[in-house]
Parts: sequence; C-alpha cells; structure tokens
Amino acid sequence: MNYRWLSLMCFATFACAPPKSGSLRLPSGPRLTPLAMTDAVPARALSMHMEIQRDGVPFHFDAFSEQEPGRLALVGMTPLGTRGFSAIWAAGRFDYEHLPFYKLPIPAQELVLAYQLIYFPAALLSAELQQHALTLEETDGLRSLHYRGRPLVRIHYQKQRAEIRLEHVTRGYTLLVKTREDEALDP
Repeated sequence: MNYRWLSLMCFATFACAPPKSGSLRLPSGPRLTPLAMTDAVPARALSMHMEIQRDGVPFHFDAFSEQEPGRLALVGMTPLGTRGFSAIWAAGRFDYEHLPFYKLPIPAQELVLAYQLIYFPAALLSAELQQHALTLEETDGLRSLHYRGRPLVRIHYQKQRAEIRLEHVTRGYTLLVKTREDEALDP
C-alpha cells in the first residue's frame, strides 16, 4: 500500500472538513456564534424556500428547520429533493454535513445565525446580543442589528412575516425567505 497516497487522501479529507464550532468575526467587532438555544426558545418546525444573493448571483433551495430548547437543525435540499446539507447547533457545538458539490455561498453557521435573527423573539435576541455590544431595534415590519451605532443587518418582514428579506450590510449578501403560508409567524 502506498502510504504517501493514503496520507494525502487523509489530509485532503480533513483539510476540507467543516469546522465543528463556528464563529463569525464581525468587522471591527467581536466574534459571534449562533445564539444559545435556551429553554426560552420556542419549539417550532418550518418549511421554507430560501434564496441567498451574493455578488448578483442567486442560490435557491428549499429548507426545513426544527428548533427546540437546546437545539436548532436546518436542512437544505438539492433541486432533486435530496438532502444537500444539514446544520445542527446544539449545546454550543456546530455540526455541518453537506454533499461535496453542494456549496452554500455563505458559511453554514452564518445561515444558522441569520435564521435565529429572523425567527427568534426580539426579547430573547436582545438579551443575547447585548453580551456582544450589539443592539436590536424593531419597528413595524423591520428588525435591525447594530454594532456601536453602525447597522450590520436589516430584516424586512412582509405579508404577516411569510416573506422575509435579510440584508447583511457588512458581508454584502441578501437572504430571501418565503415561509410556507400555513406556517407563517404571527405579526
């Protein structure tokens, strides 16, 4: 057996492996991981259609989420209806698996954090985000996340929150989410 070939294969496998715990570096700010899944997180399962627009290129997929105290799972489907990726955030650990050809245009842990910013109750988000010097403002149909007075994320809600547009100002992408009508959030 050629051990050099085996070593190269092992290196390639582990070098491409996703991180087990993800954190996001905010420009000139703190590292921010997806938020804790405390007992205050309401249990919910959603079916959505998502589109990530980055550099003018759209990336479409259907997704399913399941959130409960202690755990958030997000699964994205390929156009053929098979699982393209699964991202699970539980007990401070991030697990991500994906098909080799299925590449999200943003890091998966950032998608999980975006999901939390969209769907978690504002009171729960505010308490978590204040620990990182981030502020959350919410008005009718708009939720904004700021760091030291600078806008980072804007979330626009339409049609009783069944259509959502998240603009990540500093990272330069837009996430469009259409929640299935029977699962739309209350206004």
